[in-house]
Amino acid sequence: MNATFEYNSDADYSHTVSFSGDGRLLASSWSVDDTIKLYDVEANTEILTNMSGRVVAISHDGTLLASGTDQNNVNIFLVTTGEILHVLSGHTDFVRFMEFSQDDSMLVTGSYDSHVKTWDTATGDLLNTYSSHTSGVLQVAFSNDGSLIISGSKDNTAIIWDVSSVSVSLTYSPAYDIISWISTVALNPRSSLAAIGYGIGGLETFDTTTGALQQSFYGHGWWMLGNQIYTRMFTR
Repeated sequence: MNATFEYNSDADYSHTVSFSGDGRLLASSWSVDDTIKLYDVEANTEILTNMSGRVVAISHDGTLLASGTDQNNVNIFLVTTGEILHVLSGHTDFVRFMEFSQDDSMLVTGSYDSHVKTWDTATGDLLNTYSSHTSGVLQVAFSNDGSLIISGSKDNTAIIWDVSSVSVSLTYSPAYDIISWISTVALNPRSSLAAIGYGIGGLETFDTTTGALQQSFYGHGWWMLGNQIYTRMFTR
């Protein structure tokens, strides 16, 4: 289905976008004016206008929306009303990316403070903090079963985290000696493969259990940016 949405031309670009699991809702955060737009894709209409934030993610069931703020917090909104259910505090720098687990029970956040955090979406409680990166975290993603998290960082590493033990399962750096940010990450829902995007168009896949490089691709003309509309490298 094709849909076209108008936006304020004073806001130059969309920082993040996110679909609900059924594809019915589309959220977009505008980094210039810190506004969030929420659209009903089928009706081609904007349905909420009272939310603000810099990055955004919608739960798979379409009931919750999470957004980072300029106070380094994350707000969890109720989609039907725009009401703030929880304010998640704990990061000390800009929250760059977030994602709901497949069952929507957890939210994972990655921040420029170099930490990854998981949160209980029902209570808003902090579950765990994952600390091993030495520079800002640019993107995070859950595995389908919620047992693993992958994070990509400005420190030129991607880390596979074991959620239950709050430990590093594997640390991966690009196979070629390239000093560059890892700005895009994804986990294959049907195998042990992970993918990272980095630098000027670099893309690699690797085995999450052994760290062995599987494939390398090049050809993108500019930075691989962490944005859900086009960096989901594997179909769920």
